[in-house]
Amino acid sequence: ALLTVFFSQAPIRQFTESQQADRKRFADMANALREAGVLVPPSPFEAMFVSLAHTPAMIDRVLDAFADAGRSVRG
Repeated sequence: ALLTVFFSQAPIRQFTESQQADRKRFADMANALREAGVLVPPSPFEAMFVSLAHTPAMIDRVLDAFADAGRSVRG
């Protein structure tokens, strides 16, 4: 599975819409995640991957880090 995060007021359905997303907020989130020990791509145009190698505890840790990072970068 793969995913990415865009900060936008509207759903992202095509590339041109993704270019309007808030890249600074993504960078702030990525930096907050890195500080928490969760490595993510430096750009929303790159994918994050989830695999069976990730344990439930790892997934929970990442979700908690995302929640914390999300609170710190609210716009």
